[in-house]
Amino acid sequence: MSEPTPRSDRLFQNAHDGEAYALAQAIERGETITSADIAPLQDVIDRRYGDDITLLFHAVASANLEAVDALLAAGANPRQFDKSTGSTRDFVYFLGSPGGPLLDEEGINQMLQSYLAHGGDPNVRLQGNQQVPLVASVALVGNTAGIDILLEAGADPWAWVIKEGQVQQANAMTYLAGDGLQYDYLHGLIDGQWFNARKQDEISAFLTALGGYAQRGDARSQTIKDIAMRVLKRNPDYVEKSDVNGAARIFKNHYNDEAPGEIPWDVIRSDAVQ
Repeated sequence: MSEPTPRSDRLFQNAHDGEAYALAQAIERGETITSADIAPLQDVIDRRYGDDITLLFHAVASANLEAVDALLAAGANPRQFDKSTGSTRDFVYFLGSPGGPLLDEEGINQMLQSYLAHGGDPNVRLQGNQQVPLVASVALVGNTAGIDILLEAGADPWAWVIKEGQVQQANAMTYLAGDGLQYDYLHGLIDGQWFNARKQDEISAFLTALGGYAQRGDARSQTIKDIAMRVLKRNPDYVEKSDVNGAARIFKNHYNDEAPGEIPWDVIRSDAVQ
């Protein structure tokens, strides 16, 4: 007896093209999907079925990563919304999710690689009022392996999140800086020259996010100072313009100090900082 396919039965059984129902069942069962399987539906690959589902979103919901890859290779539109009305979530949106029991981070990253392999833009932005670069969305959930995939494909980790009516102040780098769990990864990005000769506003926003953890003389405080000094070594023309945020906060000895901290340029310019 074939494995039951309750989701396909509900969403595709009444489809006017029987090929879609048969393909949906195969996808739900986790079967390998080839271009030959998709060929009869090539011209309607983005057609919506029950509950507005498309074959691509059905493959995602079934965690059938081979089917996802095959559908993208066949031309399924990764920018099509998951609902015809009331949603701005497309396939790209789900590439920035943290993963879960159905699709873990490794599975998300496999879909990310499929997206890029079939012509996806590494600098794509999520759709909606807040135009978030995909790399920033991936950084926000702490998916460093996903960031590496995007950087290798040409993504710009300094691309700003665009929010209507607000000053640009967030990007993948600021999300990593404020995470508190990505300090080793940030050191790797510094070594990889991703911080070399950046713009004033980029470094200011990064240092402000990095200084979100108030200085208190503990190991984390020192790690934050170490990262800040390494970044500033690569940006020797940086000028701190705030008395409360960024370097002024990071280089305090303790958050209770009344005076703002001062950038230790003499140490930064020495061989003590690499």
